[in-house]
Amino acid sequence: MVHSWSVRAFLYQVPSFLLYYKLGKIIAIFFYMMAFALLESILVTAALVLLGFVLPLKWFREGFPYKAFLTVSVAAGAMIYLQSILDNKLPPKETFLLLGGISFAAVVLLILLAHNLKFLQKVLLFIVDRLSILLYLFLPLSTIGLVVVMIRNFW
Repeated sequence: MVHSWSVRAFLYQVPSFLLYYKLGKIIAIFFYMMAFALLESILVTAALVLLGFVLPLKWFREGFPYKAFLTVSVAAGAMIYLQSILDNKLPPKETFLLLGGISFAAVVLLILLAHNLKFLQKVLLFIVDRLSILLYLFLPLSTIGLVVVMIRNFW
């Protein structure tokens, strides 16, 4: 999700980039975004794996793929909503707490629902399987992005 959101943001900015930057600089910006998306994805995955180790076995570890997918999907939806209401100023603390509470409740409810409905598990696992194909595209681009970032900043 992070990579897709980064690509969307990059494509949204391309027309303005074309006015100010040369092609090499635009490509470098894209690879910086891919490298950052890779690091962010690794951080999110590590947090989910750690959560799987900390929580009891049946809570998160059994059925990890669909439970992690639901968790990330709800969190991404909450972040998209939060970004839409920011409007260059931070909302009150209560808004953050309310959004966090609603998101947590939604994750718990969806995980319980998916845990008890085998059909929903199959549908979610089907979606996860189809989305994993994007790894074949995003992983090489992100690796190239890390190399570009290291070359541009360390040499």
